[in-house]
Amino acid sequence: MKTFRVIYLGNASRFRNFKEEVQAESIRMAVEMVYASRLDEDYFPEDDGVIKDCDGNIIANSGEDRIWYDGGYFSAEEVLYKIQDREAGNIIETGLTYTEAQKTLKEFEETDKKEGTYTPDFYEIVEE
Repeated sequence: MKTFRVIYLGNASRFRNFKEEVQAESIRMAVEMVYASRLDEDYFPEDDGVIKDCDGNIIANSGEDRIWYDGGYFSAEEVLYKIQDREAGNIIETGLTYTEAQKTLKEFEETDKKEGTYTPDFYEIVEE
């Protein structure tokens, strides 16, 4: 599972500045999960991957990563993390999922302990 941030870009004041993070396998799945949880009455997925609204209008085509709603759309981006040193902010590793970042940070600390250079809380995980 990856972490995605789902956002809405459009005219619906109800979703102005909307963003929600979810765990999903893909961008499409993340967008569908959020859309269905917020607008269940307007979410009708078809077997062929098309999604329709309550009036039968297509709001997402098969393979499309956006769901259209009220002059805009819901979309998502994967949330990635980096490891940096806490003191100066020097970037050590980038492009990691949170789980990968946790594992990598632990490995760095174990290496530092073996080399005798370990400092508690030297590294930190930060969103890119």
